[in-house]
This record gives sequence, C-alpha cells and structure tokens, in this order.
Amino acid sequence: MDILGSLLIILLGTITGTRADVHPIDKYGLKGGAACLAVRENPHQEMAMKWMTDDNVIVVSEEVSPEYKERVDYNSTDHSLCLRKLEQTDTGIYIAYNVEKWKETQMVKYNLMVQEAVSIPVMEVVSLSSNYSGGMCDVTVNCSVPGVWVLSVCDGGQCTLSQQSLSHTRVNIIISNDNGTIQCTGKNNFSAETNSQRMEDICIGRYYRS
Repeated sequence: MDILGSLLIILLGTITGTRADVHPIDKYGLKGGAACLAVRENPHQEMAMKWMTDDNVIVVSEEVSPEYKERVDYNSTDHSLCLRKLEQTDTGIYIAYNVEKWKETQMVKYNLMVQEAVSIPVMEVVSLSSNYSGGMCDVTVNCSVPGVWVLSVCDGGQCTLSQQSLSHTRVNIIISNDNGTIQCTGKNNFSAETNSQRMEDICIGRYYRS
C-alpha cells in the first residue's frame, strides 16, 4: 500500500470516529418491568451522548427517538437510560457513545437479557421398582417449565441427572431428594418456584403428575 493510501485510511478513521469495542456488561430485566443502564465513567453533564441498540438510535443529544419515546426515560445529568415495559424483543446489545465533532467513543456496552418470571414446575414421576416397606424405591422424575426440562433418576438418598433439554431460556432446573421428599425447583435471575412430592406417595401410587 502506498503512502497516499495509508494517509487516506487514517483521515477517514479520524472523520468517521473511533468505535473501539468495550467489554459488554450483562444486565437482566424482568418482562413487563424496567431496566436502567448507567454510564459508569462519571460523564460530564455537557457531553453529547448517544444510545444505540443494533442499528437503532434511541437517544442522541438528549432527544429520544419517537420509536422509544413512550417507554424510555433519559437522564440528561448522568446520561443513564431506563427502558420500561420490557418485552423479549428488547433483548440485545445497548451502547452509549460520547459524540464529539469528529469521532464517537464507546463509553459503556450492555448485553440486556429480558426474562419472564418462572412458573411452578410440572413434575411427572414414575416408580421403576418399589419395596418401600423395605426402604427401597427407584423413580424417574421429569421436571419441566416452559422451554426447558430435566429427567433424573432418584432413589432413597439422591437424584442423578439422566437427560436434559437444550434451552436458551436461561432457566435452571434442580431435582433433589430431601429427607424422602423429591423437590423440583426452577429458577432464573428474578424468581424461583418449587414443586415437591413425597417418595412414599410415589412408590405406593406408582405414578404422580402435578
């Protein structure tokens, strides 16, 4: 590449601005709720800021885009951005830029993940073999919430994972045997719900669904 070409690239980079990536911060929001994104580097009030997600401009120079005006609050003092009435479609990358005459500099980047409150898990339990009076009983437990399920085999003392679904819901399911009671717990970053059943009822009844 000749010297003229190199100078042209440098000049274009100066005019179009600097957008060096910063490491994203994970942020979780509850569906229907709100999430506030702060600029962490103590920005000056007089800074010209721009918030974007994907290729959409949310705020620029203190003016909120009409597309977001009904559910976005922008603080012109600390340049924080609050999104209200969150939907799953709000999941994505949000970036704040300091806008100067010839460049834009990333101030902060968020990876926003919108989640729903966890529902009570559904349990399907089948007794494989039973001699409950002799202290022996093996059961399979399928525990599920919308979008994810886990299958375990439980005996009198513990539960061992057998299979689980591939899921992008970010819900964790835990099956445990606590003092003769099988517990199925689903949880995410906002809530947790548990369903349970006694081993005695399962092993005598042979099948249980709740």
